[in-house]
Amino acid sequence: MQHSAHDARAIGEGVFQLDATSYSTAEGTAVLVTVQRTQGGTLTVEVKVILAIDGDTNSDIPTSEVTKEIIFPAGSNLSSKSVFIQTLNKEQFADRDIQVTILSVSNGGILPLGGRTTAPITLLGSGTPRVFDVSPDSGSDYATDFTILTVTGENFIYSGATYNAIVTDVQFFPILGPNSPASTRTVVSGDVFNVTPTSLKVKVPGINPPLSDFAFNQLNQPAATYHVRVNVSTTPAQVPSATGLSPKTANDHYVATSGPTVTSLSVRQGPPTGGT
Repeated sequence: MQHSAHDARAIGEGVFQLDATSYSTAEGTAVLVTVQRTQGGTLTVEVKVILAIDGDTNSDIPTSEVTKEIIFPAGSNLSSKSVFIQTLNKEQFADRDIQVTILSVSNGGILPLGGRTTAPITLLGSGTPRVFDVSPDSGSDYATDFTILTVTGENFIYSGATYNAIVTDVQFFPILGPNSPASTRTVVSGDVFNVTPTSLKVKVPGINPPLSDFAFNQLNQPAATYHVRVNVSTTPAQVPSATGLSPKTANDHYVATSGPTVTSLSVRQGPPTGGT
C-alpha cells in the first residue's frame, strides 16, 4: 500500500524533510535515510518523525522496517537525524524500488508543501550486470579499424545460491531510443571475449552512416552515441521474468565515428599566450 505524506500545518518547531530525492542500496544491506530540520531554534518539546516504508515484507524489507521513528529531543537544536532501513537479501536479479515517506511529524513540526517528503529507494539486485566504464569511448567499428572495447563493471559472470548468470551478448543501444536514426546493434558471444566477472572485450559492430556517424553529423552527437549494455542469461531462468540487460548510465556511452579521434593529450594546460 502506498502511503501519502501527512501535511502538518502547525508552526514553531521547524520544517522537516528528507535529505535526498532518491536512495539506493544493495539488497540485503541497510540504507541510510536522513531527515533534515530547518527554520527552527532550540526545541521546546520532543518532535517525533514517523517514516513509512512501502515494500514487500516477503522480498524487500523485514516486517520490523515498515515504520521507523526518529526523535528530535526537547532542548536540542539538531539540523538533522538519520536512521538505517534494513532490506532483505532474496538474491533477486533485477533492481526494484520501494518507497520511504514522512508519514507524520509531531508537536508543531512542519512538512513543507512541495518539499522532499517521499522518495524511492532502489534495491540493487545482487546479480544485475552493471557497466562502469567503456574504453575507448569513441571510434569506428571493428570491420573498419579493428576497434575493440574494454568494458568494465560487475556481474558479467555471477554465481549465487539460487542462480548463475553468464554473458550472452553486448548491445549497442542508441541513447535517443527507438526514434533514433540509428538502430540497436547486438554483438553475439563469438565477438565478446575475455569475459570475467568485472570486465570483457567486445568488437564494435558496424554503424549506420551518415546519421549515426559523428563524422557525418557533428552537430548532433547524441545521434551517434550508444549505450553499451551487457546482456546475461540466468540458470535457472528468473521467475517472474527479468531483463538481463545492464541498466543504462552515463558511464556506458560510446560515440561512433568514422573520422579521426583524439585518445590522449600529453599536456593538458598551458599559458594563454601559447608556446607550450
